[in-house]
Amino acid sequence: MTGRTRTSLQASRTHFFITGGSPHSVRRVDAAGIIHTVAGTTSIEGSHGDGGYSPFAALHSPIGITLDADDNLYIADSYNLRVRRIETSYLWVSASPDRTKVGETFTYGLTLSGLPATATGVTLTAEPAAEVSFVDVTASQGSCAHSEGTVSCQLGTVEAGGTATVQITANAVGAGIIPITAMIGADDPDAIPGHRTVTAYTKISAEGCGQTITAATVLTHDLGPCVGDGIIVGANNVTLDLGGHRVFGFPDPGDGKEAGIRLPNRTGVTVSNGTVSDFDAGVAVYGGRANTVTNMTVRDNVGPDTVFGAELGDGIFLFDSAANRIIGNTVTGNGIFDGIGVWGPASRRNRIEGNTVTGSIGPSDRGPAGHGIIVNGADQNSGSIIGTVVSNNTVRGNGSGGIANINNVGASILNNLVEDNGFTNQAGNGIGVQMGPFARTQDSRVRVEGNQIHGNAESGIRIISARNTIIGNDASDNAVSPAGGRWGPAFDLEDRNPDCGTNKWSGNIWGNGGFSPACTTTDGSGPALSAEPATQEPSVASTSASQEAEETLPPSRRRPSAAGE
Repeated sequence: MTGRTRTSLQASRTHFFITGGSPHSVRRVDAAGIIHTVAGTTSIEGSHGDGGYSPFAALHSPIGITLDADDNLYIADSYNLRVRRIETSYLWVSASPDRTKVGETFTYGLTLSGLPATATGVTLTAEPAAEVSFVDVTASQGSCAHSEGTVSCQLGTVEAGGTATVQITANAVGAGIIPITAMIGADDPDAIPGHRTVTAYTKISAEGCGQTITAATVLTHDLGPCVGDGIIVGANNVTLDLGGHRVFGFPDPGDGKEAGIRLPNRTGVTVSNGTVSDFDAGVAVYGGRANTVTNMTVRDNVGPDTVFGAELGDGIFLFDSAANRIIGNTVTGNGIFDGIGVWGPASRRNRIEGNTVTGSIGPSDRGPAGHGIIVNGADQNSGSIIGTVVSNNTVRGNGSGGIANINNVGASILNNLVEDNGFTNQAGNGIGVQMGPFARTQDSRVRVEGNQIHGNAESGIRIISARNTIIGNDASDNAVSPAGGRWGPAFDLEDRNPDCGTNKWSGNIWGNGGFSPACTTTDGSGPALSAEPATQEPSVASTSASQEAEETLPPSRRRPSAAGE
């Protein structure tokens, strides 16, 4: 039973911890009946946050909780296959909001509750980092003062199971993940056992983050860290030159919607010459047309580790945007989805050329996301994403497949180097072409020519559609998954349509991985015999059961898609 349906309850001496009511969080109910989230979120799963403040941690379907003698909390984090430990406290600190920006005012809330015995002479002190200045402080009992950045409170007596609160108003004067440390004491030390010091963190965005530009702009300094978007382009036909500088967010995943540079329905915009990192997506293009992204380093943009919680999750993401040029960029370490992702039926005639795409992550559940480059029209019946060109790219070491072409009619995949992809997630092919999960006879008319495809976990070239031309590729020595193929036998050259005349294979090279159809003629229906396969490979028909299993995979994205590669 998963944590989505199972509820677990654990009692400490004066309050309860529960999980199950919210899918990906653990919550505490204190003696006053107030509910606090102590770890995770109510809607977005993940696996990050180890070693940090527990409300910034992410869980994925926790199913069990327990407490030790010191009231430290242990969580069975089911989908992450881990037991997570939280040091609990009788002092709880939160910031409202937990994200803000330089120049804004926000509030820290400190709550002392659940003491096992009545405490007298209770004191509280709080010290912020230099990036925060205190403005005011109030308490539910006793008195407080602040001076030179330190809050001091004399709270008097707090009954066993009772509650005392302190509200601190503060200004954000510097950017970063800013801590506030609070300490409690009492005349009777046994009344407040253990965990007398806690630290909370607030994300403070730098000045200039989230700005909208409407004219040609050259950055003169790095911009960040940013909460939310970095730069929004608010006009057509402008240039954004980063001038060699970096736009950066926070290193932990956000809410799945943050972009370093966002182009909403823009035309004729050029983004160039800099680095974008640590957002949910580096560059996000929604709608519009004829934009150019060039000479950019787009790295370490990682959205939440969930299929449905993230809207972004790519290094460079295009949605329903036509005639764009993604040229000469370095795209590395992005996820949880893909390095370069082109999605939506209106994304036609884009050009993806001369990029280096490495280390795309893919989700921890080993789903089929994590491609180096994916072009997906989402609807196999729309004739969508016509004419996209993917050429002269280096696509290496990505978690799932190298280049995936799904529902993209009339595309060209030319002269790419595609190596060593697919060892951590599901698809694993060097180059995959398909029209929907079962559309073997549906025309996609894709030209796959002049590519070097080696060392990929599954098939080198894999085709599940009709009227494609696959010529002059060197696809030798693929199908090297340690498991021998996640979906059954894999090949250097694989045609999933048993009609050898449906696709034109000619002049290709293959090696130990072999060629799947029982056709090796030189009349255009099969490949030229460039080498003797190491073994006699079975026909498509003999491997259909395992292959059908792959074709029924659930969608890998929050945007509609066909299954896998």
